[in-house]
Amino acid sequence: MRLAYIAYPTSLTLRSANAIQTHTTLRELRRLEPDTLAIIPRWLREPSRFAEVGALHLPRPAIGKLSRLYRSTLWYYAERSAFAAMAALVVAGERLRGRPVEAVYVREVICAGWWAALWGPLLGLPIIFEAHDLESWNPSRA
Repeated sequence: MRLAYIAYPTSLTLRSANAIQTHTTLRELRRLEPDTLAIIPRWLREPSRFAEVGALHLPRPAIGKLSRLYRSTLWYYAERSAFAAMAALVVAGERLRGRPVEAVYVREVICAGWWAALWGPLLGLPIIFEAHDLESWNPSRA
């Protein structure tokens, strides 16, 4: 089964737990299914360890940087919404090239919302969302 793995890591050079987990998940998905399509954003030619595991880097729609001019978290919602749409274009393009994906695995909550509500149904694809427990309840903090 060919998956599309869509993630928005906090660091492309693996300097955060989020990025390490994303990289590890992608590495293992590609080990199990080498044809996994991984879609990751990258700002300009920023260095990325995700190239090592075959990720496709899309230009990061750096809408969130506008929060420096007008402080609002809505800019980041818009940025991730734009990225979800860009990823949908890639997945649709893969289908047109005869290389369809059969499911989409999303690791970012805003992208997952768009995929579950719009892009998945539109493209007829099931969505897998990697959910995490709330940070306020964490048994490892005992």
